Amino acid sequence: MKKLSILLITVTIIMLSACSNCRNFDCPVNSSLEFEIVDRNGNNILRLPTQKYSSDSLFIISITETEIGFPELVVYKKSSIEIFLAFDQKEFIINYGISEADTIIISNIEIRKDECCGAFMTKFNSSINGKELCTDCFDLISIEK
Repeated sequence: MKKLSILLITVTIIMLSACSNCRNFDCPVNSSLEFEIVDRNGNNILRLPTQKYSSDSLFIISITETEIGFPELVVYKKSSIEIFLAFDQKEFIINYGISEADTIIISNIEIRKDECCGAFMTKFNSSINGKELCTDCFDLISIEK
């Protein structure tokens, strides 16, 4: 009986240690690029009173090696725009209206792989129309118009 108890305890410990520790782990929802559009004085021009563009007039497409299409998801927030990315999406065109557009390129992407969350982007470089926006970006990016 004592050997059976020890065996049962050992099996229980092994089974519990084999369970995933991921249940209480906060994973990023997805890799995303968030940006705001500002004027030369740093005023956000997506919101009042300095609003120059509305989310209704913005159109965002992604360009990959194989296709031109749409990002997985674009969220127009009050003062910023967040693009949720698939890992092959590295170039975006933002159309502000009929005759104005910018090209954003994401490069040097650092991807973290985690047993709980899988792969997600932790930092990257970005440029707009060939001009560097930021190096080792991981947060909100400001685009000056």
